[in-house]
Amino acid sequence: LRSTPPGRLSIRGRVYPAILPVDGSKVPGKVWQGITDRELDVLDIFEDEEYVRETVGISLAVSPFAGLGLCSSRW
Repeated sequence: LRSTPPGRLSIRGRVYPAILPVDGSKVPGKVWQGITDRELDVLDIFEDEEYVRETVGISLAVSPFAGLGLCSSRW
């Protein structure tokens, strides 16, 4: 694992990071819109059984999404 912002882990040899719950931490990321249920199923298969998709609060600098709860995968 490489050092990244608190709560986010870079996994060597993997194409995606892992997010761990850390009180008071922030994890930079992107908001995807228009994801279908089928596309979410594909992401769930990709991320495997070690991950849990859950709703998380977000805070964006400039966005109509500020204050919404969005889904994220947590390791």
